Amino acid sequence: MSSNNKLGMNHDHVGGHFKWEIEPKCCSMLKDAVDEQFVFVSNFTDEKFNQFYIMPLMANGELFRSDGLPIHNCPWCGEKIRARKLYDSAKG
Repeated sequence: MSSNNKLGMNHDHVGGHFKWEIEPKCCSMLKDAVDEQFVFVSNFTDEKFNQFYIMPLMANGELFRSDGLPIHNCPWCGEKIRARKLYDSAKG
């Protein structure tokens, strides 16, 4: 596990470890939050776009939910999130 992945997320769910096919365009803050490992991007898709989620912590530092909380709209501007990772065609 790399030092920038302290929550133990799948390596390619964490910003900086994948490329975008379609970058989030709602506002710059969402893409920045992915790059800073505050918002994560699942490999699962909904309507051809990747699902985004956050991993909130409780006061004691434990994860609130082990599977995260999905977010469908940008927490900063409110627009529906429409972004997709670029997948290596060799993987299918």
